[in-house]
Amino acid sequence: MKFFPTPLIRQLDQYTIEHEPIASVELMERAAEALYREIISSFPELQSLCVLAGQGNNGGDALALARMMLNTGYDVSVFLVHTNRLSPDCEKNKARLLAEYPHALTEITEVFVEPTTSSETILVDGIFGSGLSRPTEGIFAQAIEWINRSKCRVVSIDIPSGLQGEENSATAGFPIVKASLTLSLQFPKLAFLLPENEAFVGRWKVLGIGIHPRAIEETPSNLYFTEKEDTTHLLKKRLKFSHKGRHGHGCIISGSRGMGGASVLASKAALRSGAGLVTVHGPECNRVIVQTAV
Repeated sequence: MKFFPTPLIRQLDQYTIEHEPIASVELMERAAEALYREIISSFPELQSLCVLAGQGNNGGDALALARMMLNTGYDVSVFLVHTNRLSPDCEKNKARLLAEYPHALTEITEVFVEPTTSSETILVDGIFGSGLSRPTEGIFAQAIEWINRSKCRVVSIDIPSGLQGEENSATAGFPIVKASLTLSLQFPKLAFLLPENEAFVGRWKVLGIGIHPRAIEETPSNLYFTEKEDTTHLLKKRLKFSHKGRHGHGCIISGSRGMGGASVLASKAALRSGAGLVTVHGPECNRVIVQTAV
């Protein structure tokens, strides 16, 4: 899978909007539908949902998701955390939600007021997306700190709020959501693949939202993530009665006295990879170990 630094993702979104064509708020609706399907699939026992939305497009995704969940009968409370500066699409999704479910929305603009939840509540983090370029502060930091204290299972939309898509040295010591599950839109983020971010990202999954394939193909990137479908076509088809000699002969030279583990691991791996025949060259003292283990 080819993926991209976060500044380029905005360009891909814009290309899709212009060339599909599709309104930006409807592309957001498409993302919310993908999030909705994945959440109800991942949590079949789901009864109540607490959605925390921010003032940008990530918050717009969260508001659209909340409306869809309410449409299908789930118990949803929505908290819009902002400083009176909503993005245009977030504003549109706020209006859509208020038109249908005005009782479900609480706006927080000055001091964060902790929502009431239970241990069964699933929290949806839609405060900040991958475009965040500075550490969190103020009511946003308060909201993130509450999420991390809540002990609820947390689903982050696109990226855990407070985490930036690539380099995160500037965020050290600032609040970042610790997600149980991160549902990344269309692409993984480079930050997901760095060990220092494991505690924040949790388990992650990529959800397709229909970014224009030509934009993906024509936009250069040096970032690639290998998936199962990228490699299965490389496996050679075998006849049911084919001979081991038709599938490669591996030679492993390894081991020394008291160090037979490398021979065992390497030869097991070679056989597992599909080599028809594997020969291990090593010291006589390890012969019984290798023959017994492999």
